[in-house]
Amino acid sequence: MLSQDLNPVVALISTVIPATTIVALHYLYIDPRKRRKVLKCTLLTHLLALRDANICALTPRSKVTELQQEHSEYLAQKKAEALDAVALMEDYVARKVEQERSSDRESRQGVAARS
Repeated sequence: MLSQDLNPVVALISTVIPATTIVALHYLYIDPRKRRKVLKCTLLTHLLALRDANICALTPRSKVTELQQEHSEYLAQKKAEALDAVALMEDYVARKVEQERSSDRESRQGVAARS
């Protein structure tokens, strides 16, 4: 014990000041900062959506088709690469599934043999 006498003023100050500081910090700094951040993100999202909508609305249909034709070879190449990757993964997954099934069968047979 630090002191023989309990001083209520010291006890009150040592509990009220930190609690008041924490509450004030929360309501006067943290909450407004969080609200500003969320508002900024939502406004930015809306502005980007409006910009994209305006770009699409201002771009003539012929320009869009021209861009699609211009990049069709690149898109076809990327699509082929993606399909090759999927085919490789399918083989790997099929082998892994078969391996898991065989290990499950072996473990079941081991349990049945022990019983």
